[in-house]
Amino acid sequence: AHYFASGGGMTENLGEVWLGGRNIPYLTSRQDFDWRSPYYRWDRPFKLKASELFLKLGLGPSDSGWIEPSICSGNKILAYRFGAGDRTVNLTREQIRQKLGLHSPRFNIIIQDGKYREVTVESRTELGLSTVIVFDGVGKGHGVGLSQWGAQGMALMCTSDGAPVYNYVDILNHYYPGAKLVGN
Repeated sequence: AHYFASGGGMTENLGEVWLGGRNIPYLTSRQDFDWRSPYYRWDRPFKLKASELFLKLGLGPSDSGWIEPSICSGNKILAYRFGAGDRTVNLTREQIRQKLGLHSPRFNIIIQDGKYREVTVESRTELGLSTVIVFDGVGKGHGVGLSQWGAQGMALMCTSDGAPVYNYVDILNHYYPGAKLVGN
């Protein structure tokens, strides 16, 4: 059973985090009840210069390059292609999270080009010497399956008379829809 820390309001579909994997009905995007999580919204975005980004992504040293969405599902970007010089790399959001040490793969990429202009990456965007790349997002962990902060949020919900709204079976059924709970 996949689990993680915090979804930032929603969990992820298995096939949108680990591309090429088969879809599993009980690992689908669900509402997350993790609003008490310190990672619900990142308190600080992750920023780095384009030259640092190219090094961390394995493209080597370069002062200029580009970034573009490479795989999308509807309006959701699942992977990005980066280029510097004659080198390119195609990475999923989860691979980017791992390489950069981000909290989760649920981020937006914003380009600050030094002219006080910010651009959200939705198409090919050039990255120059003074470009700063900002990753701002929600959640902590890969986002697939049960959210630990969300499960706690559900467990703490009570009616006006103090009775619990959800028990452990309700919580497991919420995060793993369609799965059967059986005795050991």
